[in-house]
Amino acid sequence: MTDRTYPFTAWVLGGTFIPKEISLVEKSHYSEYHIDKKGKYHFEGNLFETKEDAIKRGHELLVDQEARMEKARSVIAKKRANLEKNV
Repeated sequence: MTDRTYPFTAWVLGGTFIPKEISLVEKSHYSEYHIDKKGKYHFEGNLFETKEDAIKRGHELLVDQEARMEKARSVIAKKRANLEKNV
């Protein structure tokens, strides 16, 4: 999604990862942003051609988040073990 003719529609993931179709009406003065009908700015990297593409990206983001959480759990377990060794 690079060269655009306005208005155009795209899909985004909301904060709760519900895919939503939006209409973008103009290019922002920031190079990689577009503005929707409500005046909200949307980063080019967060826009998807299809609902399926948005859902696929959402799954990828969740896998990354789960990996970060697992790493954090591992660090916590090591810290707990260090405390227990010194009781």
